[in-house]
Amino acid sequence: MSAIFSIIKGAFLPFIVSIIIAYLLNPLVNILHQKGFSRLTAVLFIYIVSILGIVLLFIQYIPDFIVQLKEFAEQVPELMKSLENGINTYYQNRDIFPESVQFGIEASLYRVEEGITESISNFLSYLGNSLPKIMAFIVVPFVVFYMLKDLQVLENFIITLFPKKYRREMLKLFRNIDEALGNYVRGQITVCVVVGVLSYIGYRIIDIKYPLLLALLVAITNIIPYLGPIIGAAPALFIAATVSPVMIIKVLVVNIIVQQLEGNVISPQIIGKKLHLHPLSIIFVLLLGGQIAGLFGLIFAVPILAVGKVVTQHVVSYYMQKKE
Repeated sequence: MSAIFSIIKGAFLPFIVSIIIAYLLNPLVNILHQKGFSRLTAVLFIYIVSILGIVLLFIQYIPDFIVQLKEFAEQVPELMKSLENGINTYYQNRDIFPESVQFGIEASLYRVEEGITESISNFLSYLGNSLPKIMAFIVVPFVVFYMLKDLQVLENFIITLFPKKYRREMLKLFRNIDEALGNYVRGQITVCVVVGVLSYIGYRIIDIKYPLLLALLVAITNIIPYLGPIIGAAPALFIAATVSPVMIIKVLVVNIIVQQLEGNVISPQIIGKKLHLHPLSIIFVLLLGGQIAGLFGLIFAVPILAVGKVVTQHVVSYYMQKKE
């Protein structure tokens, strides 16, 4: 069963990524289309501008990113040695701690060591199996292109599958769903970018090594509710642990400030207002999604809730109008 799920996930993941990208670019295509461009011309223009933007981004930031990544890879043995020295220092002076505290610390160290070993093993295994996944993602630009170019055609085709008397309502429903999902995807990407920029600024202020690399990890993992901030902060805390306890506190302060801003200011302003979802409903579906499908459940719980809300409102509105 797990093998079948893995195959399905591998096949559908590029399409999910394509849908997300299409939602990000579709508003721009619509604007150009309204200005008189054909959808094909609009999509080609956006592709050319996007490619130029990516190239400029690579020229501007990728060299710095590669340098930081290379430096980090070269210093991993030194970082591990510093961590090992800290652990040895603890063992030499552990008698100053009560026995129960010693037991707790040693159990935690064992779990950390086990976790690092397992993570390295999983990462190497992933690298060995990543070529087919990379090949699968080559189709993404082509899928996005056809989604953007033929969106109206696809919409018309789906509508024709329904009886004529329901087509107008179904078209309205699909457009409402499209708007809700579009708002969520664009809002979530914007939040991740803002969180990444704030983290980068914070890491530069406290002068920790590899600020660009660490901020990028925070931005990427922020898409995962609850667990994302912890996962994103872990590498920075690891590096801080090899510097000093003060640096650990600084990293914690930066991440707490960023996450407080994200939770109380950024997300409510960018996502909450657009989706009109109550925080309690979001918490409930996140807990439910995590129990049902783990990490994927956490990621897709909110958009599914947004779609469910649109469908429910549409159905209730339709039958209320029918009764009247």
